[in-house]
Amino acid sequence: MSDIVILDGARTAIGEFGGALAGRSLIDHGVPVVHGHTPVDIVSHYSNRLNIDTGAGYGKPMSAVVIEGCQIWHLTPQGRVEITV
Repeated sequence: MSDIVILDGARTAIGEFGGALAGRSLIDHGVPVVHGHTPVDIVSHYSNRLNIDTGAGYGKPMSAVVIEGCQIWHLTPQGRVEITV
């Protein structure tokens, strides 16, 4: 398990990405949340959140996903790639 730090009242995991603040909320939001705004290198699934912002605003490829029930796939030129926690 990563270290936990409290920032502005939110529990956040750190250390998973080379010691940098990972930005992984550990709060159960009650519903799945799909979002962007915080660029990541790859589409990232954090159990209760799915970050699909892969930096298109900075010239990197835009990402698209398919969500069917509890399964999530990243759409790539090679086809669907399953996203897991």
